[in-house]
Amino acid sequence: MNSNEMRQKFYNALSDLLKNKREDNKSFLNKEEYMLRLQEVKLAKEKIGKKSAKDYRYIRIGRSPYEAMFGCPVRLGVASVGFPLDETTNLNQEEDIEEIDNDINIRQEDDIENNLDGVQLTNNEHLINIRQDEILNDRQLSAKCLENQAKKMIKKSNKKFEDLEVGVNVRVSIPDVDRARGSPRNVLAVIIKQKTVFSNIYTQERTFFLAKKNVFFSKTS
Repeated sequence: MNSNEMRQKFYNALSDLLKNKREDNKSFLNKEEYMLRLQEVKLAKEKIGKKSAKDYRYIRIGRSPYEAMFGCPVRLGVASVGFPLDETTNLNQEEDIEEIDNDINIRQEDDIENNLDGVQLTNNEHLINIRQDEILNDRQLSAKCLENQAKKMIKKSNKKFEDLEVGVNVRVSIPDVDRARGSPRNVLAVIIKQKTVFSNIYTQERTFFLAKKNVFFSKTS
């Protein structure tokens, strides 16, 4: 028995399994069920791609990071490669994309050859300025949203942490990025002076100031 006969025998056995499978058996899918599941997966991916812009970064800057960087919504699928929208609706296979790409390249080459005599440059400076203004506007709005988020964080911190008085012992947690391998995780200090925003604290080695209400600034008994 050669490989073709073995392959055909396998296909026949698989077809018999699919035809005779019970209704409650979900181990195998026929062609219609497979195409339906495949379409559901595609729709789910598109939905996730659109929803990804609404994560915590979108909440903080008021738009997706792509919009903040380039000033336009993110494009998914074949729309991201610049294909005409009227031609993308008829795409069914990968070969269709190659045909459209070849047709676009051929048309561009024909246009270049036809316009060799007396080339006319199109002034796109106005369109470029519009796009640059959109990008700048989105970045400014993103910065404003970050400022509003910072104000909310400060307001929440002021409600969460109590006011500290002069003479109170405090424990300052050192972030991992600022701490050497053998350095302590916390520093014990005492408040010796207070200002509007910052508090001067004293340790055994030096005196420095920290934010009056800081996440890493906790009172000790």
